Amino acid sequence: MGLFGGLFDALGGVARIAGPVLSLNPITAPLGLELTTAGSVAGMLGRGAGPTGGFWPGGMQNGMMDLGMQGYMASQSALFEQQLSFQNAMDWRASIFDQMMNERSETMREQNTIRDIDMEQRKADNQITKKFIMSITE
Repeated sequence: MGLFGGLFDALGGVARIAGPVLSLNPITAPLGLELTTAGSVAGMLGRGAGPTGGFWPGGMQNGMMDLGMQGYMASQSALFEQQLSFQNAMDWRASIFDQMMNERSETMREQNTIRDIDMEQRKADNQITKKFIMSITE
């Protein structure tokens, strides 16, 4: 509110009410159009007047809009940081899972190798047993 904002708000209210009556224009009076100088000036210098008010471009509305946008950007930044922390946690879990699966694969390869060696040993034992049986039967 400007230095004389309260006074101009009051004058604006009076001029808005008295404007149609005092204009003596039968066409604009019923429509409520303010053609009086007092009503026009009071309307311009009323609420929000001044360099930060509604009458001047870049006034209080822009300030409120800027404040709202700053709040919105702060919330978006917080959401982005939260998303990054969740992504980091998922990456950490994924790397642990990959490490566990690599260890499991290595263990399975070792077991398969041991099984293959065991099968080769059985084949060799079977051949030795067959040769032994053949030597006995001869």
